[in-house]
Amino acid sequence: FEPGIILLDITMPVIDGVDACKRLKQNAETMRIPIIILSSTGEKKIMTECLNLGANDFLTKPIDVIELITRMRNLLQFRGIEDKNKALEAIFKVIENAKKEWERTVDVIDDIVMLVDGRDYIIRCNRPLSALTGRPYKDLLNCKWQNILKESGLSHSIDNLGDTGFYHPSGKWFNYHIYHTKNPETVRKAAAIITLQEVTERKRREKEMHLLQHLTHAINESEDFNSALWVTLKEICETTGWVYGEAWTLSPDETQLVCSPVYYQKAEGLELFRRAGERFTSPLDVGFPGRAWSSKKVIWMKDFANNRDFPRAAYAIETGLKSSVAIPVMSNSEVALVI
Repeated sequence: FEPGIILLDITMPVIDGVDACKRLKQNAETMRIPIIILSSTGEKKIMTECLNLGANDFLTKPIDVIELITRMRNLLQFRGIEDKNKALEAIFKVIENAKKEWERTVDVIDDIVMLVDGRDYIIRCNRPLSALTGRPYKDLLNCKWQNILKESGLSHSIDNLGDTGFYHPSGKWFNYHIYHTKNPETVRKAAAIITLQEVTERKRREKEMHLLQHLTHAINESEDFNSALWVTLKEICETTGWVYGEAWTLSPDETQLVCSPVYYQKAEGLELFRRAGERFTSPLDVGFPGRAWSSKKVIWMKDFANNRDFPRAAYAIETGLKSSVAIPVMSNSEVALVI
C-alpha cells in the first residue's frame, strides 16, 4: 500500500516531523509521496528547513479543514500530472532507443525499407529511399509510398521473364516485397513493411542467360545459316527492345564487309533504311561495322545526327532511327560477322 499524501506534525513523541520528512525523502519507496507539514508555531525557519528537505506544503495550526482538503487535492492532481510526465518520458525514451536501433540496422543496408500504415502512408523509411528520390526524410513521411515511387520515375512493370517489380528509366530494376503485420490495432499503426531491392545486375545476367539458352535452342532448330541468323537477330531485338537488326559479313574476296540479305525489323517504315544498306559496303577497318570488325569490340553510336561515320545516317534520321550498336560475333578468337 502506498499513501497518496503524508501528513506530518512537527511535534511527535518518538521522532519530530523534520527528521521524519528527511528520512521519507531519502527512501526510494516514499520519496515521491507528497508531504504536508503541520506546525503550531509557524516559524519561518522550521518551514524553510522542511521545504528544503522536500516537503510539498506547510500549514499552521489550528488547521482549516477546507484549506487542508484543497491543498491535498491540488497535490494529488500535481502528482498525477507528474506521473503522466514520467510515463511520457519513458515512452519517449523507448521511441528514441527504437530510432537509434533503426539507424544502426535499417539505415545501413542498401535495400529500401518503408514502414507504412493501413492506408499505405509512410510512417518511417530508411536513407536509401531518400537517396533514390532526392527528397529529405521528413518530406517522405505521411505520403503514400506508391505516389513517392511514381513521382521518382519508378513504374510497376513485368519483364520479359515474367517477373514483376519496379523499373526506373535509368535502367535500374527493383524487386519488391510486402510483409503485412498481423491485426494492426489502428490504421495509423504499422500495417506493413515494404522492401525494394535493386537487382539490375542480376536481371542483366538472367536476361543474358535466357537469351543464350533461347538462341541455342532456336539455332539448333534452324535449317541453315540464314535461318539461324534471322532467329538470332529477332531474339536480340525482342529481348533488348531494338526495332531493327541486320548482319554484316565478309565479301567473297574477303576485302570488305557487305550487308547480309538477312535482317529483322519490328517496326514499320524502315524499308528505306534497309534498301540503302543493300547498296553500301564497308572497309574492314573503317566505318561503323568496320571498326567493330577490326577492334573486336562493341561500338556504340548514340546519335546518327552527330556522326559522319555512318553513310546511312540521313536515311536513319528520315525513318526515325536515332542510335545503333555494332556487335562483333566471335568464333575461335576471330570475328565471324557483325550484327
